Amino acid sequence: MQSVFENEHIHGVRRFVSEYQFFVGELPQMITVRFYQSLDRNWIEFEQSHFINTPLQIDAYRTSAPYGDDQDDALRLAVGFCLVQWYEQAIREGHQPDESWLVPNPRFHNLLSPIRCGRKKELDAVSDPTQSVRSCRLLSPHAA
Repeated sequence: MQSVFENEHIHGVRRFVSEYQFFVGELPQMITVRFYQSLDRNWIEFEQSHFINTPLQIDAYRTSAPYGDDQDDALRLAVGFCLVQWYEQAIREGHQPDESWLVPNPRFHNLLSPIRCGRKKELDAVSDPTQSVRSCRLLSPHAA
């Protein structure tokens, strides 16, 4: 199966491994972290639905190395290092949790909401996990 990707024009191949959803402390927004096995490199990549930006930070923390040696390492980095440590430090210094601390990742796509798949088309989210096929349906002619 992976031999199909052994082509000089194919790169950045990764396979979905798992997804975790959770809340951090008293913050009301659920966070999603997805994990992918890189087929080009020997590591597990992760992507977060949100970044954290507490009053102690100049900007939301975005790691420059969103990967770990294995899934446990990537999970520890994604949750512990990229999110929880900043939350705990702000609480220790007397700040009250605020929903504004979580900044949505604009590159993260919620797979359960409609995704645009071309002008005037929408990808229907599949709520039945036994179905693996998603289809595009036309929107009204006035949809952008």
